[in-house]
Amino acid sequence: VSQGFEAPYSKESPQRVNIIYFEKPDIAPRWIAASAWKARGTEPLPASMMKAGHFTFDNDAYGGLGLGSAYVAPATGTPNLPLPTATIVSDKKNANTRVVTLALQGSADADVMLLRIPEEAKIISAELRGQHFAPNGYKGDTELACVSRDCRGLTVTMTLGTTAPVSFAFAEQRYGLPSWGDAVKATRPAIAFPSQSGDGVILARNVKVP
Repeated sequence: VSQGFEAPYSKESPQRVNIIYFEKPDIAPRWIAASAWKARGTEPLPASMMKAGHFTFDNDAYGGLGLGSAYVAPATGTPNLPLPTATIVSDKKNANTRVVTLALQGSADADVMLLRIPEEAKIISAELRGQHFAPNGYKGDTELACVSRDCRGLTVTMTLGTTAPVSFAFAEQRYGLPSWGDAVKATRPAIAFPSQSGDGVILARNVKVP
């Protein structure tokens, strides 16, 4: 019974909390403290981290990129980093379908490229680096992730079940925070630590296919 009154995390069993610097043109730069783990949702941050970092809960912490909820704080005094770009290589419509090819370009520091395909795109299939993907009737947003440093120049061809305009969110992810992130990292107490992909940078944009 006494365990119910004990703190859930300790130095011996710390909480998983990744700190991410996030930029996207339609929202102010922010710090994200991501505490979700496996099938569990976002867990409360340590009280000391909430106070020191001025974090608040946001149900859409990644500004439409579809990565879920987290705790966020304004990122003031940090440099604006060059954002990835997307070029519409081709767009061929045929009756009620279209085939769209996008060329995504990240920076030389990109470790991962992400593409969010919204449900309204009605994705039928996608071609990516010689691989063919077919959701087979799945409904909902679809995320494509190319997890390799050589993915920074990425071409994706999608067959869509609509000819209506569609907006895609895309991003580059970098592992690790630069030195100007040391202050916010210092707010993470000893009872929390980075896990899996760890701390990092996510730079996102939208591209609209008319």
